[in-house]
Amino acid sequence: MYKIQTLNKIAAIGLDRLPRDNYETASEIAHPDGILVRSQDMHGLELPETVLAIARAGREPTTSPFRSAPRRASSCSTPRGRTPTR
Repeated sequence: MYKIQTLNKIAAIGLDRLPRDNYETASEIAHPDGILVRSQDMHGLELPETVLAIARAGREPTTSPFRSAPRRASSCSTPRGRTPTR
């Protein structure tokens, strides 16, 4: 099972795309495999070495503060546009 930490309020419609059999999602996960973020300032955030991927909604990965990510972590983004939060 993958452990995914959410840094902002992520829409249930988006989280529902992660099957509960394979993914645990919560804002408080000590050693996450991945991070979902919407609009969090990540410059001062220290990420654990367990992080394999970071997904940020509505941003280009090259302009997002992924410098603090472990080198083996990949980053991706969703297309720009309206991001539901309900």
